[in-house]
Amino acid sequence: MCVTFADLGTNQYLNKLIAVEKVFPKEISQKILGIKLLSSIIFPFLMIPLGMVLGYESKWVFLLFLTSFIHSSIQLLGFYRAQIHGKQLFQLDILASNLDKFILIIFSFALIAVGCNVYSYVWARILSVVISILVLILILWKIGLVSIPKFNFSKTENILRNSLPFALVTLVYGVNEKVDQVLIERLIPDQMAFDHSAVYSAAYRLVDAVMMYLWIVLPVFFSKFSFHFDDKSMQLKLLKSGTAIVYLPVAMVALFALFHSEIFFFMFKNYSNQSVIAMAELFKILSISLLAQGLFAILSTYLTSNGFEKQVSIIVVGSILFNLVFNIIFIPKYGAFSSAWITLGSAVLASIGYLILIINKKIIDLPWLLWSKLICITILSLSGYYFGEKWGFWSSIFFGNFNFVLAIVLLKPIKFSDLRLIK
Repeated sequence: MCVTFADLGTNQYLNKLIAVEKVFPKEISQKILGIKLLSSIIFPFLMIPLGMVLGYESKWVFLLFLTSFIHSSIQLLGFYRAQIHGKQLFQLDILASNLDKFILIIFSFALIAVGCNVYSYVWARILSVVISILVLILILWKIGLVSIPKFNFSKTENILRNSLPFALVTLVYGVNEKVDQVLIERLIPDQMAFDHSAVYSAAYRLVDAVMMYLWIVLPVFFSKFSFHFDDKSMQLKLLKSGTAIVYLPVAMVALFALFHSEIFFFMFKNYSNQSVIAMAELFKILSISLLAQGLFAILSTYLTSNGFEKQVSIIVVGSILFNLVFNIIFIPKYGAFSSAWITLGSAVLASIGYLILIINKKIIDLPWLLWSKLICITILSLSGYYFGEKWGFWSSIFFGNFNFVLAIVLLKPIKFSDLRLIK
């Protein structure tokens, strides 16, 4: 909830507003920037009493304050990226999304040379984000998109009312991602809880890494859907191309993990062989949920860009309740493995919810033929991995990926010309 406070849904609201209206709403942008600056300043200070209530030592409370400031700065960076997305300047967004990471890499090499600890790394992270914001402000000023913050909050009630649904979506998605890890820690006794939490967190971090691709691609489609708000035929083209663009890279990683997930944990030298095997097995289960999210996650992006934020929130809340109830029942007995299966069930339940909403409201034609092609590609790749295992590891990888690429060439789920839709 505190993390949502730092954003208030204003970034997505501004993104959609610019994309739909096709003009830069200067006054609204200035007021949103004023709100954003205040919330970004208040948020780190809110975390100090929270850290004290949770019993952190003073040094960790200070570290919590610094990391919260990083989050606030990233949200401020997101404000400027929202303007870029809304104006469909996606090539500029490539710079905006990677500049802070590039600067951090340079700082990290310097820290390795002179000595690094958690505090020096945090300060390097702060500097990388702040420098990125300043560079982005300069670029936006050059093209006439820079905003000067207004702290006159008359009529900001409408802004907050319109951004609240986006804040709610962000909140429920965040809760849904983290609730199972918290429950594992709370519902399993002492040392066992640490073991289960450690192996599950290691597996889930890989899921997070794959999902980063979705969080890069889906905001682009959010802007494109909003930009073509009144053109349903173009939105359908975007939905089809977006489904393939999102699913195919995610599927390639997930299918590999289903047969050779142990490869992803080669660096875990300090863990027992049993723990690494558990991580690999958990990641196999979670990889199935990646397939479901890769196939249907763009539906939630489409719905939120077309004014169905409330319904999407209700669907995700339903999946959270499913997650909570079944985790509470099964975690004490079956531990982290039950949570992985429940995460899969939660992803499937949310996907079914999106489908039912779109079908009942007759919002858009669903790409059934495309989904059939993508499922065929998945099955053919799985068969390649399975039969290739008879001749060993490398033959399994060869036949799995060969079938994957061959199926794409034959079934043509996406054309190169479709990639122009997201320029």
